[in-house]
This record gives sequence, structure tokens and C-alpha cells, in this order.
Amino acid sequence: MSMSGWEGDEGGINDVTTAAAAAAHAATLLEWRRRETSVGRLQRPRYRGSTPGKVPNEPRNFELGLQCILRDYLGVDGLPPVYSLLDFESRFHVPMAVFLKIYHAIKD
Repeated sequence: MSMSGWEGDEGGINDVTTAAAAAAHAATLLEWRRRETSVGRLQRPRYRGSTPGKVPNEPRNFELGLQCILRDYLGVDGLPPVYSLLDFESRFHVPMAVFLKIYHAIKD
């Protein structure tokens, strides 16, 4: 006795029907997935970088930002820092000694 179902007429028809239904279902699922991804691509804006006619970026004062970071975390002009050593290392994820070595190497 074979389990394949191809020997009997009724068993063979059921297997072919089942295989055809499974293939149609898989094709339908793939089509749905293709449509969902194509709709997502249409709705999602693509990054295009600078485009003519758009407003330029706001000018930023990076020097003032650096002075504020140095004042708050390192202390300047003899004033104590606003934040503790633990706060500094927690925010910047680097020990203070390593930061100072890098800062002095870049500054010089």
C-alpha cells in the first residue's frame, strides 16, 4: 500500500487539487506582498539631499556651542563645572582623561 496517492484515481485528483490550491495560495500571498511593498515605496519620501529652490540650513554658532560644553562639563575661568564627572562620562561615553588627551591633541 502506497501513501503517495497516485495509484488511485480519487487520491491522485485530491493531491493534484491540493497542490494546485497551495500553489495558487502562495502566488496570491506573493502578489499581496509585492503590492504592499510597492505601496510603501510610493508613500515613503526618498532622501534627495539638497534641492534647488529650497531654503538653506540655518546658520549655527558652533564656537558658542563648544564654549558652553566646556563651561558646563569642564569649568572655565576658574569656575567649577555645572555637571559632575559621572555626568560627563555618562553622556559622552568616554573617560574624562581620554577626552582631555583628544581635546589637547586636536587643539594644538
